[in-house]
Amino acid sequence: QIQWKLRPPPETSFFRKLALKAAANGIRLDCKLKGQDPPPVLCPKGGQAVLEAYQKGSGLKGKKMARFGITTLRGPSSPEIDETIREAYGIVNLPFGGVGIAAIIYMFVEPEFRKGGLGELALEAIAAIHTVQGCDFTVLVAN
Repeated sequence: QIQWKLRPPPETSFFRKLALKAAANGIRLDCKLKGQDPPPVLCPKGGQAVLEAYQKGSGLKGKKMARFGITTLRGPSSPEIDETIREAYGIVNLPFGGVGIAAIIYMFVEPEFRKGGLGELALEAIAAIHTVQGCDFTVLVAN
């Protein structure tokens, strides 16, 4: 069993994290009071987030299995990326403003969990988050 948590980046101050947590809980409560489903994803404001995977049943909080740094905003279009998409996918008519790109900044899976397909599950979760954010493609940033 895996539990996914989307958190603000590590450099976010304690008080900012507390405010984001309160805002997310407020949104959930408002939806519950109105009899509506909460949004599928509540992304921290600011452009970046950390997606963490925890193993359920390992202690009170669970054991952290992996973390993935991602962007949470649709990035500006890039002629180079647009051209690559045209060539790779055979798409002739791209959206007027170009395609919306989001990024995976880093991926880290604890060594004991590297053979279980956790990275593939994370890519699916990240794709879902980016879809909700209105992004067309996700790129892995490598340096």
